[in-house]
Amino acid sequence: MGAAGRTITYRQHCLAVTLLVLSIVSSQVYGQRIIIKHTPDAAAVVVKQASKLQLLPVAQTPGFTVLRSQRRTQLQSGQVDRLLERARSWRGVQYAEQDLPRYMHFPTEQQQGSNTAKAAAQQQQADCKERSIPLSDSPVPEYQPYGIAQIQATSSKLTNRTDDKGMLICIIDSGLDAGHPDLRGDALDGCKFEDTFAPAGCPFNWTQDLVGHGTHVAGTIAAQRNGQGVVGVIPGPAELYIVRVFNDSGDVNQGQGLVYGSTVILAFTQCEGRLASLQVAHPEKQYRMVVSMSLGAPGPLTIERMYFREAIKRGDILFVASSGNNGSAATMLTDGELTTAVNPGNYPGSYPEVIAVSAVDCNNKLAPFSQKNPSVDLAAPGLYTLSTASRDDVLPGTMASGFFSAKPQIRVQSAGPRSSQLGSSGVGKFTGKVADCGTGSAPCPEAKNSICMVQFDPQIKQGNPSEPPSFRGGPATAGAAASGSGAAGGVSSTQTGSGPLAAQQQRTAQDSADADAPKPTRFLCDAMEFCMRQGAKAMLVANPAIRSGFYDVPLDFMDAEERAFVTSEIVETPVFGTFDCSDAQCACWSRVRATARLPAAGLSLKQYDEVRAAVAAAKRARQQFVGTVESKVRAGSARSCTCVAAGGIR
Repeated sequence: MGAAGRTITYRQHCLAVTLLVLSIVSSQVYGQRIIIKHTPDAAAVVVKQASKLQLLPVAQTPGFTVLRSQRRTQLQSGQVDRLLERARSWRGVQYAEQDLPRYMHFPTEQQQGSNTAKAAAQQQQADCKERSIPLSDSPVPEYQPYGIAQIQATSSKLTNRTDDKGMLICIIDSGLDAGHPDLRGDALDGCKFEDTFAPAGCPFNWTQDLVGHGTHVAGTIAAQRNGQGVVGVIPGPAELYIVRVFNDSGDVNQGQGLVYGSTVILAFTQCEGRLASLQVAHPEKQYRMVVSMSLGAPGPLTIERMYFREAIKRGDILFVASSGNNGSAATMLTDGELTTAVNPGNYPGSYPEVIAVSAVDCNNKLAPFSQKNPSVDLAAPGLYTLSTASRDDVLPGTMASGFFSAKPQIRVQSAGPRSSQLGSSGVGKFTGKVADCGTGSAPCPEAKNSICMVQFDPQIKQGNPSEPPSFRGGPATAGAAASGSGAAGGVSSTQTGSGPLAAQQQRTAQDSADADAPKPTRFLCDAMEFCMRQGAKAMLVANPAIRSGFYDVPLDFMDAEERAFVTSEIVETPVFGTFDCSDAQCACWSRVRATARLPAAGLSLKQYDEVRAAVAAAKRARQQFVGTVESKVRAGSARSCTCVAAGGIR
């Protein structure tokens, strides 16, 4: 069948199905939606019958009708069953069933369990971090994620994609940072209301990604090799078509509740419409399409599967979905036993027509969060994988910072290849000698026109209400920098109790605790200001000493295992990957904020010892230890998720 014939088939296909969505107004009710499949000539009948049940249309296209109930009471299961029976009796109705939710597969955190388990997870992440390959000697180089080599995407045995054959990649997700520098070389487009080939309409602006999920998946697939950020599986220009179905928090479609199976069908018809339009416009390129879906939930839908089954008969569409991130959840077997060896299916990934992809680490070991069931078809790298980060999803001032020296060869990233936040730093790159200025407590003339290296000394003293609030770094802060999500500057809090009184009591107790807590009298911007006064051109800032009082952890009262774990976090993690004077009440920030600040990178205690040893060795040899500091706006992050694995197959 030619391209024109396929277009006619597509339009007939849209007319052949109406999705009748019964959505309850109450925000506390989810899942009470009904999908109805019927013959093309029954569309008007379905809408007319629905109106008798007090259902108002909220969207209508040649292939779909979406209605919302005017009722403000929750439908009971018996009422839903009766609605289904009634709908099945309408003329032309072929099938009717209850709609089911579909969730975004968010990245997971491997920070649960005992200290031993946490340490093992951190070591696993560190191992995989080291497998990512820097493609230059820049302090913040472009990286080739470890998964590229692991799936043999660079193998000469693979046929190279050529421009004379059309390949469309449709990503159904949270949108895309369309201006991201690593994706500018791709042919980007997305669902728009004015598209005649997207009759279902478009829930959201596809060029924004406030969650970061869709941008990470897109970068895994097609990030360009351009000297910055990361490289994707297809580093040559790719044609991406984005259908954004998730809102700012990653869970709501058009304000009508959770994303559902009907939402996936709706999005797929938009992908199919884009493919059909390209096949008509460029028949010589013989366009094909891969549809990427990093979403799903337990519970199959007959009508949802009908769409996939019908689509693959065309021979030019391939569906790929993540297997799910609930691999550690227990499943009850028929004999009543619980097991984590097999997990529930995750749909649409578990349909036979869809390739389900689970996640493995850099050693090809199954990731603990990856769902395991007979429906899984492939496994791909999905633990601590680097990709593009949406600039809509990062904190203001978030930086990627690093240091590199050739002799001896030392490479330092403030938080590893995933980037860090050192919001008090400037943007720039400088190469020169490194001057060891201790804690910055005395003048350091060697730092003039050089890289000023200081170990931050908070000079802790007993607090009083007139001082700025204390910064409690500690293992929680260090752990944030080491997390697999790559988030920078993250702060987590839990409020106990409820209501204004409980909240006020908690605030009062916290204010009292802060008033009595030890306070730093020097801050990160004090160290920056010191180096600037010495005439330095760049800055390296190291973690405070373990016993400086900065970390607010009772090491003397911990058992040996816990003390070793906390100490290792402090030694291995650059704390200033998560600290920002522009967002904290640092007394020095008012003096520094308006000045042109130095490019800067943070050092862990381990890294600090390594650089100090190199400086001392060069001085003994009457030479200079030369390196390069660079800091720039963050463009990438690392995540652990089956969503990444699904995007990374080729």
